[in-house]
Amino acid sequence: MKNYLICLSIIMAVFFSCATSPIQKRTAAGLYGMIYDGDNKPVKEVKIYAGDKFSAISDINGHFSLPGLKPGKEYRIKACKENYEAVELEIDYLDPQNVLYINIYHVDQLLNLAEQALRDKDWLQTESLLSRTEYAHGDYPSIQYLRGIMAFHRGEYDNALGILIKLTEQEKAPYLYLFIADLYQYYTGDKDRAVLFLNKFLELRYDTELDNRIRELTGSGT
Repeated sequence: MKNYLICLSIIMAVFFSCATSPIQKRTAAGLYGMIYDGDNKPVKEVKIYAGDKFSAISDINGHFSLPGLKPGKEYRIKACKENYEAVELEIDYLDPQNVLYINIYHVDQLLNLAEQALRDKDWLQTESLLSRTEYAHGDYPSIQYLRGIMAFHRGEYDNALGILIKLTEQEKAPYLYLFIADLYQYYTGDKDRAVLFLNKFLELRYDTELDNRIRELTGSGT
């Protein structure tokens, strides 16, 4: 009798364990998903919307679940986080056991891709990636700087100067002033404007070579 009760207890324990198995919990919970960035690393604290309703936030491992979704229906899913490109997609929710995988790019990852496209001289891809970064982050100085470099490589020197000079209103940096000075001196032949921006460089950082360069351009060298 004692052995019978032990066996009965084991059977009941197995039954209740199966009744609350991860699969059944997962079915009840709705759609499960995982969020990764452009380097395939999990992203935490991403807000997930089903339609226009906030439904979940990803955990430290990039996992999330969307309760209440019914199999056999279409849903619009949106994932967003500050400094990341928002992702929207339409899904056919057919099988509760399927996992939804979402890639969401950080603005720095988009900029890195834009730099690679720029090195490859893929202008359309460069502009597309810069526009995506701009949409995700807003007016980011690095975006305009890369646009200026792209215009330069395409031989659009006046366009490049317009972009870079406007950028100096936000970013007062020696590298930027030097780039503009080089464009004026070596590509448009405007020595006076070159001297102007070389002096702006020297106001931020002294450089003997640039000081000598100004003397040569102005004819004040000995």
